[in-house]
Order: sequence, then C-alpha cells, then structure tokens
Amino acid sequence: MGMKAIVPSSSSRDLAIALAAELGLPLSVPEYRRFPDGEIYVRVDSTLDSAIVVGNTWPNDSLIELLLILDALSNVGAETVTVIPYLGYGRQDRAFLPGEPVSARVVADAISRMTRGVVLVDPHSYLDVSYFSVKTMVATAFPGIGERFREEGVDLVLAPDKGRAREAAQVGRMIGSDYAHLEKRRIDAEHVEMTGDVDFEGRVVGILDDIISTGGTIAMAAERARKGGARRVVVGCVHGLFVGRARERILPLVDAVFSSDTVVTEFTKFSAAPYIANVLGVM
Repeated sequence: MGMKAIVPSSSSRDLAIALAAELGLPLSVPEYRRFPDGEIYVRVDSTLDSAIVVGNTWPNDSLIELLLILDALSNVGAETVTVIPYLGYGRQDRAFLPGEPVSARVVADAISRMTRGVVLVDPHSYLDVSYFSVKTMVATAFPGIGERFREEGVDLVLAPDKGRAREAAQVGRMIGSDYAHLEKRRIDAEHVEMTGDVDFEGRVVGILDDIISTGGTIAMAAERARKGGARRVVVGCVHGLFVGRARERILPLVDAVFSSDTVVTEFTKFSAAPYIANVLGVM
C-alpha cells in the first residue's frame, strides 16, 4: 500500500525535517549520487502515493535536482505538492533589456508541468506567483523575523527600500515598535544609493529584507543607521544567500544577523516550517 511523505531535495534537508515534524509526516529521502561526468542521479521511493516535495531552485544544481525528483515521482504515479523555499531566478521576473529571458517564468513553467500545486516562501516578486499554471500559494516567514526582533529589543523596524515597506509595517505592528523605510536607487549589481529622513538617534534598529545576496543594500542601510546615532543595529532576512563579500560588508556594521532555514548558513536562527505548514493546511 502506498503512503504520503515529505520528499526533500539535498538543498532543503533541514527545512524538510522541520516541516515533517510540523505535519506529522514521514521523511522519504531520495537516493542521490553523481555520474562520473557530474550529472545528477536521483531515485525516489516507488511506493509513494503522494508527496510534499521540498526543494530550492538555487543554485543551479538544486533546480535540476528538483525537476528530476518531480519527474521521478510522476513516473511512479505519485501526486505532488511542491514547496519551493527559495525561488532562484525569481528576481528575473521580466525582461529588463531587449533580448533577455523571463527566467522566473521559465522555471515556473517547468515545475508546473509536474506538480498539482506550489507553495512559495516570500517570493521576491508577486509576478513570480502568476507564472505558475497550477494552484500557487505564498507562505511568509517575516513573523519569524519579528520574533527575533522582539528578543533583540528592536524599537524601530526599517525596510531598506519601499519594496519592503509593507513588511516593515507588519512586523512593526506585530512587535509594537515604530517602522520606516528608506529609498533605494540601484547603481549596479553590487552598489546602491540610499536616501530617507529617518530618526535613528538612540534606537535599536531592526533592518529586514526578503533576500540578502551580496549585502550591498543591507550594508548601506546599516551604515545610515549607525551614522544617525542608532544604539544597536540588527539584521534579519528570510533568504540568506550571503554571496561574494556579503559577510565582510555587513558584519562590521551590525550587532546581529539572522535568517531562516530556506537557505541554511551560519546565520540561520529560525525555521520557515510552521508558516509553510499553515499554508499547506489549506492547499
């Protein structure tokens, strides 16, 4: 007789374990290995009737692995819902210049062909949701940032740009603090210009964002808070990529950094699993 299980990709093992505990479901870990030429091999439990597949689409190997898992489960007749903790390629949600692909749509199309539903965790753009052709819901882990901010005594929640002003307001109201946002103009992939009239004097500032990638945006916001007289500066994000020189940019300017387990690093301090479980309950 078949069964239902949580099936993790290798990029999302920790989160899948936490989600299995939340839902009271077993974990079914596929067999993974590489062929001599570097290609990825996966094999799933062929007795599964249905599965919640948990896997990122970043970095590139994780995207290929997730597609192979979904195809393998489809081949054995298992129905799937796919949880994508971090949607890689989600930031290329439109063709910004002539000749560019809409990478988010390409990824969404491929996944939609092999699953009956998708859960995204705080996608960078809500255009990303629209590109999936199956039922797609969003789980938000920003309340987890709010809980950490509360523990740190944050009294001013700051979004580094207008794009996260709504989340800053939600978290601010959640913990009973003030909230504000800066204005950002991106110069290139690693550098931004930031403006905004915010009173930081004597405050414990909590800077939040959905993604920390190269760290340029967060570093500039933290520097403004420090120069404005902030007593402490802490940083929280959902998806902590911390690529390139992100650590050396951010760490000298802040008192604490934390992120969720959508991408596991040394800064992972809370799990997105409870928020994903809530959404799966109404899929």
